[in-house]
Amino acid sequence: MRYFFVAVAIVAVIAIAVPTVYNSMDLRGEFANASPSLSAPPTLAPEAPRDPNATPRPTATGGGGGQQIAARSGCTACHSINGSELVGPTWQGLAGRSVTLANGSTVTADDAYLEESIVSPNAKVVEGFEPGIMPQDFGTRLTPEEIQSLIAYIKTLE
Repeated sequence: MRYFFVAVAIVAVIAIAVPTVYNSMDLRGEFANASPSLSAPPTLAPEAPRDPNATPRPTATGGGGGQQIAARSGCTACHSINGSELVGPTWQGLAGRSVTLANGSTVTADDAYLEESIVSPNAKVVEGFEPGIMPQDFGTRLTPEEIQSLIAYIKTLE
């Protein structure tokens, strides 16, 4: 019986500590003021709006390629690159294919659609997914160059 209570205590500590630590870190591995939540997708600490005349900031990885931008921005927490279903649609094979939207219409996932989905994710929600899940501020958080790099990366995922 004593071992049962020890096991329950260990499980409780893990169930509380792991999500708390994970949710209190931003995607660069630095702690941020985030509230832990097990049912919501990861959220990022808001940044100040970008100055359109400012020089793009260097990335933590030094490259700024689409794959690094996706990882740094939290995209891969919700969008898989291997076809598996996560909170958001997979990016594998997305570029150039027909996508059915929640309203029943279809669109081609061309550059314009991909950019709109990053900048205004609720404009055209994919069938089977909920609106409002994806952060709405990637248009101000990412530079136009970063958005184009992200689109170029998505296009490589066949």
